[in-house]
Amino acid sequence: MLNAILVGMEFNEMLPVNERPEFTEGREGFFHIMEMKATVEQTKMLYIIRDHDKAIFENRKALFVETGAYLNRKYGKTVVEATTKDT
Repeated sequence: MLNAILVGMEFNEMLPVNERPEFTEGREGFFHIMEMKATVEQTKMLYIIRDHDKAIFENRKALFVETGAYLNRKYGKTVVEATTKDT
């Protein structure tokens, strides 16, 4: 049995640590986890992905989605649905 809480934690830890709000200042971009609802069976995490440079912002979103795809390959099935939405 795969523990969804641990997979969620693994996903978060794969994002660059130095690109969290507590390690940035001014107009530096970041990945900011806003919410996590978790059980052994299902974990839902909500992030803000921020950057003032459009190209870097798009790269951040791609990294976010690719991190989910990597975990799916690692576990040999869909265990993560990492999606982004511009607001």
